[in-house]
Amino acid sequence: MNNADNFFIYDALTVKQRAIIDYLVTHPEDACYASLKEISIRTHSSEVSVLRACTALGFDGYAQLKDTFRKHWKPVGHGSLPLPGMAGFAEVDEKLRVIGQIGYDESAALTQFLRELDPEELFEEARDLLRANEVVIFGHDVSKVFADYFYHRLTFLRIQASSVAVSDGSTTQSILGRLRAGDHAVFFSFPPYYLPVGGAARLAAQQGARVTVITDSASSPAVFESCRSFLCSTSTRFFYNSHTLIAVLINLIASCAAMEMGPRFDEIAREERAMEDFMQDSAGTAR
Repeated sequence: MNNADNFFIYDALTVKQRAIIDYLVTHPEDACYASLKEISIRTHSSEVSVLRACTALGFDGYAQLKDTFRKHWKPVGHGSLPLPGMAGFAEVDEKLRVIGQIGYDESAALTQFLRELDPEELFEEARDLLRANEVVIFGHDVSKVFADYFYHRLTFLRIQASSVAVSDGSTTQSILGRLRAGDHAVFFSFPPYYLPVGGAARLAAQQGARVTVITDSASSPAVFESCRSFLCSTSTRFFYNSHTLIAVLINLIASCAAMEMGPRFDEIAREERAMEDFMQDSAGTAR
């Protein structure tokens, strides 16, 4: 089999194998130079799973896959998108120039966001989530997408959580009614604002729950005096808005929670890898 054509069998891979290959494709420098053990750690997989993914693509092993990546990968600056400040930036194709500018703006916004973020506040949020009897995450429209994403991050850590669409009035009222001291409510609120989110957040606080609001501005209708708020700017000059900082914040909070868990997180990671290997082996046997 021609190695250049191996990636056409991607659809035939198992879910775990796809995850490994997705990581290698999106982290080509790791694929070129990282060891088999390093790749297994970074993909939350066993070394055997990484080797099986390589074999499934038609390679003799990880070493041969690395050689293929080294032949075809170009470092940044060699065929990459043009960025402001690079020689000839103003003269490149307009579409490429705009894409390069978007990437540059995203990077600049992320740098500023991280510079202004208080690490201790992240760890306080993580500790509150770990101590909570129940975590309920609310969102509407695109904000619900991030509520779901946060939910999945927390459930991986074995935190009792649920994600609720604020637009589902009866469900929202029922859940708000059962919140008590010791519970934690998280509200995502981004433009276009859904005004009932503000009322729901205040009601959660009245019920005794700790409230965190993740939004784009201190003037957001969801923000009130006693809540903890994290601000993620979504403004952009090329598209309606950008959600990069929201995803970064979710990952940072989840990472802080993982660090606060200490050895327990290592146990969870091992349990997940064992279950993934079992499911993959079972799928192979079924075939």
